[in-house]
Amino acid sequence: MADAWKVRGAERQEFIDAIKHQISEEENDSDRWISVQLPLCIALSRYLAKKEEIAFEETTVDRWYRYVEMKILPKVTEFARTPEEALSLVAEIFKWEAESIVHHFQSLLQTQEINEPEKVFNGHKAMDNVPYP
Repeated sequence: MADAWKVRGAERQEFIDAIKHQISEEENDSDRWISVQLPLCIALSRYLAKKEEIAFEETTVDRWYRYVEMKILPKVTEFARTPEEALSLVAEIFKWEAESIVHHFQSLLQTQEINEPEKVFNGHKAMDNVPYP
């Protein structure tokens, strides 16, 4: 199983790197890379919410935006000494939340790897030659 996990992990990383490269090309074509990244983050969030059967309606987003405006941004503004520091602090909060989301989905995959290894490890390409229990 360890060999299968390593091979599949390497395949995943190669796949993710190819997607990152594709996205980077889109960003390079834009005048401001952030104008691609932020909407892409929203689009990815909507996809994940849909797959998790979470209502990702504008009213939900608006409610959380108001929360950020009323509860988070005043504290950030009070603490930050410059607008750039404020943006960096908000980005750190975004990163923390995004990492939490990543951990959630990685945990689901790890559970599946343990409980249903044949679904994850028995497949195509290099995995065909790697035994699993």
